Amino acid sequence: MGQTEAAVRMRDGLRYASEEGRAKGVAVTIEDFDDRKSTISNINGLRWYLENVPGLALTFDMGNFITFGEDVLSAYDQLHARIVHVHCKDRDSEGNSVAAGSGVIPQTQILERLRLSGYDGVLAIEHFGVANQRESMQRSARFLREAWNGVCPA
Repeated sequence: MGQTEAAVRMRDGLRYASEEGRAKGVAVTIEDFDDRKSTISNINGLRWYLENVPGLALTFDMGNFITFGEDVLSAYDQLHARIVHVHCKDRDSEGNSVAAGSGVIPQTQILERLRLSGYDGVLAIEHFGVANQRESMQRSARFLREAWNGVCPA
């Protein structure tokens, strides 16, 4: 992956931030981003930063890989070793944010893989532009609790 000057500057800044974070006990993460102009909007871009910035971790957003036609399960398989935080965003077939578990993202499969890998971090609910945030948050929380407890129960 050929890198632009901006990507190299970002890498250098992330190296510095990761070193400082490590010294202070803070994990520095990047998140897959749903904007084509971003160098972290796809699997290859994320892998480049993770390979070139020692100690950099990943906030895995389930709902962003589909934006560019990438398979979220493949993304998980390639990136899971660096995941320290998870955003449980779901999308409908048009790409709109919907309550977790009600869209096209295979969230139950991702949760199962996370659970089997020993992930014990936060599952953050994330959706933008839904008509009723409160109702969507409640539906998302209920789905995530049920799905997490239903896959490989502790």
